[in-house]
Amino acid sequence: DMKKEEMTNDTISVIQLTTQTQQFYHQAFMYIKQDNYHQAQYCLDNGNKLLLKAHQIHAKLLNQECELDLLLVHAEDMLMSLQLYKSMMKEFIDLYKTFPTLRGNKQSL
Repeated sequence: DMKKEEMTNDTISVIQLTTQTQQFYHQAFMYIKQDNYHQAQYCLDNGNKLLLKAHQIHAKLLNQECELDLLLVHAEDMLMSLQLYKSMMKEFIDLYKTFPTLRGNKQSL
């Protein structure tokens, strides 16, 4: 049925966008560790755009009546995990900006 196929395609899109967003956020953190704030911001901005798109597709999916779909549950789990990852990356980035001595510090805690 066409509605089920469209829902599956949208769900897969959410999964793909979530994965791409996570890669952008991870790359942003790598750039922060190298003091490359311009490139880090570029990655964060691109990740945020993809995350917004994933949320828009997810909202569309939530407005459809459907049976429990495990693929959609998986996509939602990935999306929520990404939100946590984004929050943690923002905190780490703030730490690196505030305490630049964190970079390259080889001393054990």
